[in-house]
Amino acid sequence: MSYVARSREIPSLEQLARQTLISYRSALSNIGDIELVLVGPVLQLCSAEDLARIEDSTERYGRKVAWELRPYWRRAYEAVYGELSPEEAAKLLPDASTDSSLNTGINWRLLYDWKSEQRAEKMRRTGAMLREMQRQEESSRNAHTVQVINRPENRHTPPKSHWSAGRSALPKTAGKPKGAQQLIAMKHKAAAAASKTRSPGYAAPLKSSWQQAKLASIDRA
Repeated sequence: MSYVARSREIPSLEQLARQTLISYRSALSNIGDIELVLVGPVLQLCSAEDLARIEDSTERYGRKVAWELRPYWRRAYEAVYGELSPEEAAKLLPDASTDSSLNTGINWRLLYDWKSEQRAEKMRRTGAMLREMQRQEESSRNAHTVQVINRPENRHTPPKSHWSAGRSALPKTAGKPKGAQQLIAMKHKAAAAASKTRSPGYAAPLKSSWQQAKLASIDRA
């Protein structure tokens, strides 16, 4: 028989049944009285959830398969948590080596469930710690937040100081030449001195037209 002919051989009924079980292993439950040797290739591909469902459903109908499923449970454990010898497993969880339903060896399902619970508890504690750290960080950030407060409007005008009042009373000479500013200052100073020395009823003499014109030109400047 040629290679092409052999490659096109029709699969046996057993092969078809095994392939069907592999494809639908997630729905497999009670295996009844089927020898585990026949479904071994299927069990090799089952997850821990699949093995638990098959074992519980089969034992519910009166068949004990925990001992027969021991190697498959060990494979499921080591696929998730790494390889572990029976001695190490007994030290890790002593109850796993004294299960009455197994008589001897390691109850790898019990060890798998215990390890899964340990991991879940660790994840819960880690999540709680991270949430607490985030809460403390937010509280610290809120405590150091700068709050901008608008300055209230002053409805009352503050009184002017004596200095500002005195400055407002001074003659405005800004913008005029420096010489004109000095002449105006001298004129005001002389007028103030004269007002202090003249007697009551005194009338200032009239200035000449030339003096009046000069003072007017200085004021206009």
